[in-house]
Amino acid sequence: MIDITAHRQTLEALSLADQRKDDFLATIAHELRNPLTAIGAATRLLSTVQLDTAATEKCIDMIRRQSKLLSRLADDLLDLSHIVHDRLTLKIEPIDVCHVIKTAIEALQQPLEVRGHELHITLPPARLMLDGDAARLTQVFMNLLTNAIKYTPNAGSIVIGVGREGARANVYIRDSGIGIMPEHLPHVFEPFYQASNALARAGRTWHRSGACALHRAAAWRFDRPAERRPYPHSCLGGAAAGIAGGADGLEQPESPVS
Repeated sequence: MIDITAHRQTLEALSLADQRKDDFLATIAHELRNPLTAIGAATRLLSTVQLDTAATEKCIDMIRRQSKLLSRLADDLLDLSHIVHDRLTLKIEPIDVCHVIKTAIEALQQPLEVRGHELHITLPPARLMLDGDAARLTQVFMNLLTNAIKYTPNAGSIVIGVGREGARANVYIRDSGIGIMPEHLPHVFEPFYQASNALARAGRTWHRSGACALHRAAAWRFDRPAERRPYPHSCLGGAAAGIAGGADGLEQPESPVS
């Protein structure tokens, strides 16, 4: 008698991975269709209707914003390919984490206003310097903020905090949205994994773990600030998510540079 348990488990894992890939591709197709539909509508208006200056500018602005979204999606897919093939690299240099957070917030000001969310920001009085890749960390925080904006009901609350804890820089983002069930959290950064009750949220966030891992940053999810629970290489939370970088990978000077 031949034991085929290992073979069966391998086949089941391959089948599950293939199903996750199909679900991920369906999500990407949906993400691509929305901006393309908006761009198509704006171009049809511009080509078939005599618009006044204000309406023309509105159409052009829509095309510009949706084009940027498409560019971000393309960048995400390229990053995914680089991570899968272990080719993602970082440009490490001294950066101010507060400036990185402000850049992410500025880039998402328009969707914040559209959804009517109340944004609360707590930043240290002085610059908080660390060694990292500003562009990649901006992507990480933009992704977290995008999820908070998109999956928090209109007129919700989003809280961003930045602080120093010894030799570590701590950043947390908390929102009043639905979050992700705890049983999904250990898996959201697995290739093509999607939680059923937060399909797009998991699909759009998991691959940012590559930037966190390369920065050697710890991350956590917590329901209340006193209950911080680590999730290695995870940048996604239920009620909240956070990232902490220490002297091993995100070096913090003894005193902030003012």
